[in-house]
This record gives sequence, C-alpha cells and structure tokens, in this order.
Amino acid sequence: MSAQQSVLQSLVDPALVAELDRCPAATTTLRFEPVYAGLRPAPDWTSTGGTLTGTIYALPTLIRIYTGDRITGTDLATLHFGTSSDEAFLTPLCVG
Repeated sequence: MSAQQSVLQSLVDPALVAELDRCPAATTTLRFEPVYAGLRPAPDWTSTGGTLTGTIYALPTLIRIYTGDRITGTDLATLHFGTSSDEAFLTPLCVG
C-alpha cells in the first residue's frame, strides 16, 4: 500500500499535497476508469481542499474499490485536475 500511496501523492497538486496528511490509513485500492473519452473545461470549479494550479478540467470516471483482489464497491465521480507546464495534477484523494 505504501507504494500506491506514494504514487497517489505524486499525482496531487503540490500546493495541496499537505491535505493528504489528514487522510486515514489506506485499507483499499482504487481503480479509475474514465467514462468518456474527452475532457471538459471546468474553469469555475473549486475544491474544498484548495485551488488547483493551472487550467482545470473535469473527467467523469467510474471508481472501482478493491479490498485485496475483490471488488468491494463502485462509484461514479467526476475527477478534477489542473494542468500547468505540460503536467496534470489531481486534488487530494483519501483512500480509506
């Protein structure tokens, strides 16, 4: 799990990464599957955890929740991320 948490942390906007310190210890794994092939701009979207850097986009996504190798839940959500200097960063995500 620590390797997965490290990867997730590297994908979070550097200005918001401190928010991950508030997350509980992870006991599950998430898999993100985009629902649509395209992105849509979301310039007016704001996060409760802080403001993303750069141009903000939204991507409707199916989330599969795994405990071990079993799917234990699913959810539909819109992932928001900011792009800046040819990089994209997510908002902080807590994986319980």
